[in-house]
Amino acid sequence: MTEDELRRQLESSKDLLGLQILTGACAMGALLFLAMTLALSASGIEEAPRDEDLVLFPILSGVNAVMFASCFTLGFLFYRLGTRSLGRAASAAELFATLRGAAILRLALLEGSALLGVVVCFLGVLQGAVAKQPLIWANAAPAVIFILFTLATFPTRERVIELFSRRTGH
Repeated sequence: MTEDELRRQLESSKDLLGLQILTGACAMGALLFLAMTLALSASGIEEAPRDEDLVLFPILSGVNAVMFASCFTLGFLFYRLGTRSLGRAASAAELFATLRGAAILRLALLEGSALLGVVVCFLGVLQGAVAKQPLIWANAAPAVIFILFTLATFPTRERVIELFSRRTGH
């Protein structure tokens, strides 16, 4: 497949739209859950935390930090490995199947880390722990990074063509 063939295929195919919907849906899930958690916090619904509940949050925060580091590293590594063969795709369908598979794996890993962070914040809000330990909100960082990342790398025609060009060496 050549770059010109890819350009023509992108004009008539719904493959790019599917990839855009997938990316947008993943980002919206994390964004909406984070927004709901922030709204819940602002409503003042939380109860007074018990001291034994506060012990759990440093542990959850540590797990979240490790998961963030490993998921982001693995997500980028798997995406790079998964898209390495784009230049050898015989057709646009094969190219998009490869790209979609790599994107799904990367998005799943990044979204998993993002959602864990929001869950920790959500639990902190429900248990009133964020009032005593506001640093719990740092667990939302993977979600914010994931949302910004999806905005910065949202699949467009130009980005798909650029990725194809990089993988084919043109």
